[in-house]
Formats: sequence, structure tokens, C-alpha cells
Amino acid sequence: FVAAGVEVRRMASRSFADLVRFVREIVTVADIGLIDNVSGFRDDLIEGYKRRTGIANLGPADWQAINEQWRREFLSPLRRARFHAVLTGREADDYQTVFDGEGRHESVKVGTKLRAGNDTAYEADLIVHMERVEVAVVEGKPRFVRRAIVEDRADLIDGEVFDNPTFDNFRPFVDFVLAAAVAGVDVEEGSTAALFDGPQGSRHERRSVIDEIKA
Repeated sequence: FVAAGVEVRRMASRSFADLVRFVREIVTVADIGLIDNVSGFRDDLIEGYKRRTGIANLGPADWQAINEQWRREFLSPLRRARFHAVLTGREADDYQTVFDGEGRHESVKVGTKLRAGNDTAYEADLIVHMERVEVAVVEGKPRFVRRAIVEDRADLIDGEVFDNPTFDNFRPFVDFVLAAAVAGVDVEEGSTAALFDGPQGSRHERRSVIDEIKA
């Protein structure tokens, strides 16, 4: 950032209350906000709920209350905020309940997900799953790459896999965001990228901008 002449203001905190204030106030000082990492703020919300209620083992009603507060105080304001948000977060295993022919069920791992509540990743227009992958053995030592697997609502780089990605890999999406702003697409809710941003206009408006970029 310094080399590019970009001013960066930092807030060192893991407090959920500070996260809420950050989303509310950032629009007065910046166009882009980086939240690193969102899983820590979610953990603080959960621990705060436990301290407040005295409940150590959370049940369905407790999780419902936590999720409602998360949506009300963080996700909904983030969705309406006029800035581009970049979120990083921890990864967690994703399980699905399956049934056999006799009606018995078990939980089976089906992949991974962002560890920040079930709704958080759905708010993002660009999701990047980062992995450390062994690709070769050189002189008896494993060689790794940082692999990015992309989910893109704008359908410009959706499904792409990049080894040791650079900014140029994501440039089509960034160009889309900038072109949408110039074209006057409704960006009432800004854009959000999750690392584990795109305007929120109508599907027709988004497709029109995408077609212009591809042309």
C-alpha cells in the first residue's frame, strides 16, 4: 500500500462491537474495507453470548439468537453500506446428513466452508478458497503452491483455479466492478469479496455490464 501511495488506516481489534462500529463508520473515511479475519469477530460474539447468558453448551434457540444478532448488527448493515468489503476468514469442515436404506443417518463431510455463520459467505460476490497444495517433490523435499479456487457471481472467472495467484488473475472481476460503477449500475450495497467485490444491481444490469466488458 505504501509503495502504491495508498493511505491505510488500521484498527486492531477482535471485538464484535468494534466490527459493528467499523461497518457503520468506514464510509466516512474510505471506499474499501478489509476485515481480517471475520471468524474471530464471530467467535467474540459467541463468547459474549455465553458470558451474558451463563450458558456453556449452546442449544438451537441459542444459535438462533446469535445468528439473528449477527445478521441484524453486521450482515444487514454490511449489505447496505456504500463501500467495497474484503473479508478473510477461517475454514471449517462442511457436513451433510445422509440416510441409508434403513432410515439411519450419519454426518458426512462434503467439503469446507467459511467459519463465520452459514449466511456470511452468501453475501459475497467473489469467493476465493485458498489452499496449500503439494505439487512436486524436488530433491526429496515437497514443493507447495498456494492455490486459489474461485466462485464468482459475475461469471467472469467462476470455477477458475490459480496456482500462486496474482492480481492479474482477478483483474477481470475488478474491471467489472469499476465498469459497473462508471456505467451507473446500482451499487447501493457496495460489493463484498470473501477470502476463505460486484455491484448489487439487478441481474439484467449486471449481465449488461458483463457483456460490455467481454465485448
